[in-house]
Amino acid sequence: PSSVFISVICPTSDTRHAFHPLLYANFARQTHKRRELVVIDTGRRPSSYFVEIMEQDPRVTYRFFLSTEPSEEELLRLANQRLVIPHKQRRGRNTHEIKRPSRRGEVLARLRQ
Repeated sequence: PSSVFISVICPTSDTRHAFHPLLYANFARQTHKRRELVVIDTGRRPSSYFVEIMEQDPRVTYRFFLSTEPSEEELLRLANQRLVIPHKQRRGRNTHEIKRPSRRGEVLARLRQ
């Protein structure tokens, strides 16, 4: 429903900075009104693209962590609402976990690509 707030969470690194304009363009094209993009960047340098975009678009939250992996708890904390779909890479596979924060933070579904 249109009343649902969606947080799109995307981990990235400095080796993927060239794809940041495509990531934002895809987010900006979506028609669902109540949404945010949370970008967690780990690497040696921040994304100048997302630093600028975050100043222009209040729906974008960008965080840079010098060469550290953000925890799942950090991703959930940065998301403003209840439904979170973090994207992860595990052993060469992309996985999308659909989570609803609860007392136990249980996983409701896992989709593999």
